[in-house]
Amino acid sequence: MTAEPDLKLFFDGLELLSPESITLDNDLEIPADDWSVRVSAAKLKPVQLALLRAATQVTAMIGKERVLWGIVDRMSGSDTKSDRFVTVAGRDRAALLVDDQPDPTELSAQTLLKLAQTVAAPYAIPVKTSGRMPNVRMQARRSTSSSPLAQIVGQFSGPDTVAKVSYTRETFSVRSGQSAFEALDDVMQDYGLYLWFSPAGELIIGTLNLAAEPLFNLRYYPADDPRSVQNNVTGAWPEWNNAERISRITVRGSTEKIIFTATDPTAIALGINRSKQVTDHTVETVADAQRRAQRILSASRSHAARMRYRVKGFGQGDALYAPNSTVMVDDQVWGVSGLQFITARRFEQARGGGHASTLTVCPPEDLR
Repeated sequence: MTAEPDLKLFFDGLELLSPESITLDNDLEIPADDWSVRVSAAKLKPVQLALLRAATQVTAMIGKERVLWGIVDRMSGSDTKSDRFVTVAGRDRAALLVDDQPDPTELSAQTLLKLAQTVAAPYAIPVKTSGRMPNVRMQARRSTSSSPLAQIVGQFSGPDTVAKVSYTRETFSVRSGQSAFEALDDVMQDYGLYLWFSPAGELIIGTLNLAAEPLFNLRYYPADDPRSVQNNVTGAWPEWNNAERISRITVRGSTEKIIFTATDPTAIALGINRSKQVTDHTVETVADAQRRAQRILSASRSHAARMRYRVKGFGQGDALYAPNSTVMVDDQVWGVSGLQFITARRFEQARGGGHASTLTVCPPEDLR
């Protein structure tokens, strides 16, 4: 059996040799994922420390596959008799979109893909689509306001509409204190789309692969079950949290007539009575309000019940574990079975400790 390749970190193209440990996170719901590496200070020369501090780009590779394209945020160290180390940490390049509020600009003849590419271009972030994209075309109109990034005329035709609807809207605008990522995500929510970053550092817009064929299998049987010899799960952490679950959501848009209310029957059956009100003047149609409400409810459902599984290695077969993929689970300990959707994964590599991954999963129907 061929040994799984190590996780390697490169700072401005130079490989960091002999790290003590590496941790990489990738979560669909966190646009700027964390990474960190711990290095023995005794093995670092002053010139190497200077290179780490000045690094503008960090990449991580497993074999030929890039699993991180990021930036350095901070570096800290400890120098005692028993412990001398340096820790370097940062986020993926999504941080550039999350941290920055761009200057107002004018966009013209935009599709949703072109819009995302235009927003991401100053940060050198590539954009890709996932799944079925709605038929949307946008054209900017000159604005005298200093706050909107663009004023857009849009057309929408998708699975939720019978006929094409045309309307004028102020969709893409950056409000005070809002980042470029938040503004773009608001647009995508209006069309029922998701916005996330791939492990390779690409900005992805589109729909989630909730019905994809499973690439992985997880098995977890009790110790007294003869099948426990087949276990590939080394740890499990169930999470049930109704503290933030919503039973009713109302989204209000730019006029009094733009309003939509959605409910979660399952939450109501559990005795949860928690309503949420959202007002967003960029929501210009009832259809937009409906899609925004459904997105909020699906996020609420997916947070209510999740499982985290720890497994050896970074993947199965030729595929690396990654969010936006599915896994077939047979967990006889916590009673989870069938197809599950991976919302997040963590890679960990430690000197002498091998490779390990932690996968966060939920039922695909929770995100529909």
